[in-house]
Amino acid sequence: MVSIKGLEEAVKSSLEDNGALGPIKASMRAEIYKILNGTSTKTKISNENLLINNLILEYLKFNNYNTSASVLTLESGQPDVGFNRDFLKSEFNITENDHTASVLVFIF
Repeated sequence: MVSIKGLEEAVKSSLEDNGALGPIKASMRAEIYKILNGTSTKTKISNENLLINNLILEYLKFNNYNTSASVLTLESGQPDVGFNRDFLKSEFNITENDHTASVLVFIF
């Protein structure tokens, strides 16, 4: 007979092995943060932080770090709809080519 403790360890190990445990933990943290802080207490984001957060979100989404992106969006008060790539390219004077078309690459 399998003990409850053994079952817990097997499930945790399986979730870690297939990469599902990290997103589950991040999602749970985001939900706890939402409950503790509420959604109506967000402060207004400065324009500079709005742009920086969008660049970070672009990076996270490009690398399929979707849970991290959703946590950043929630914690920062970032709007759900961000800037489109054309605006970001224009704002930061970014030129895309065949090698950089799938990710924003720029030099300050």
